[in-house]
Amino acid sequence: MIICEGYRMGFACVKKAYRRSDVETMDELANVVDGSSSTNAAAWCWRNWKSFIGEHFNALPGIRYVAVITLH
Repeated sequence: MIICEGYRMGFACVKKAYRRSDVETMDELANVVDGSSSTNAAAWCWRNWKSFIGEHFNALPGIRYVAVITLH
């Protein structure tokens, strides 16, 4: 395990630890972040985007998919 200390070294420590780790799940990533420094802490919030967006916007009738159009 790599431990870094120092001012503004958070992301650099995570990057160094991540490069030397085998991470396949979010739990493993959280362990790498938490173990990379005494000041780093993994924190993220999972959202159900459909209900979250539904609270703030009205549904558009007839919209079922997203179309991407590229002009050359």
